[in-house]
Amino acid sequence: EIARSLYRGDGYLFFHHGVPFRSAYMPVFPMLCAFLHMLGGPSLWLFYGFHLACSAVMIASVHALARAVWGDRVAFVAAWLVAIEPGLIVYQSYKVDAVPLASVLLVLALLAVLRHARSGGWREAGLAGAFAGLAALTRPDMIFFWLAPAAWVMQERFSAKVLRGLLVMSLAFTVVLCPWIIRNYIVQGRFMPATTLAGVNLWIGNNPNSTGTPWARNGLTQWQAAPNDFKAVIATGPELASDDHYRHE
Repeated sequence: EIARSLYRGDGYLFFHHGVPFRSAYMPVFPMLCAFLHMLGGPSLWLFYGFHLACSAVMIASVHALARAVWGDRVAFVAAWLVAIEPGLIVYQSYKVDAVPLASVLLVLALLAVLRHARSGGWREAGLAGAFAGLAALTRPDMIFFWLAPAAWVMQERFSAKVLRGLLVMSLAFTVVLCPWIIRNYIVQGRFMPATTLAGVNLWIGNNPNSTGTPWARNGLTQWQAAPNDFKAVIATGPELASDDHYRHE
């Protein structure tokens, strides 16, 4: 829906239970979807081609990562495991989802961290931070990328090289994230590095009808099973007030 809105020229917008949301979901994948629609029209054939390309890059990147750490034999096995992993097959074949792109960006960031740890080059550190920033702008949980530099720092003796690498990674990461954060502040008047649908997700998993899924105990959707007074408050908006109410509940 966001991609269609961008394609129509209406901006970064979608409606959730009648409330217009202008900062929900991270921007890279909806913008990519809009771009693919511009190239290929309303059909999804370009999405599937893009997902297959992600699959190929994922296999090659995991092979390179494993080869650098454990050698050719382990790299061969790792690449095959990625190629036949059921979850990746599902997401890289017929679903239109951010998972394939986010996964590829994360592995590329990890590969860049490894190469920087061995060469000390600022270019590899910058690529690691840039790939990580793009991954975080695709799925916010990709922020766990920073466990890799943390592990590298823990096994290295702290030095000017380590400090320089961390600074370059952090700078590149920040530069990539800044346009989205600045845009959200202009639109919403609030510091918002990530999605505003976090409140919705917390509510779905933590309410009296919750089953841990979007479906309630009585077989209805969570929204259908919610009390009418709760739905009335949500429907009045605006976006941040709606999300705050979900969080409160």
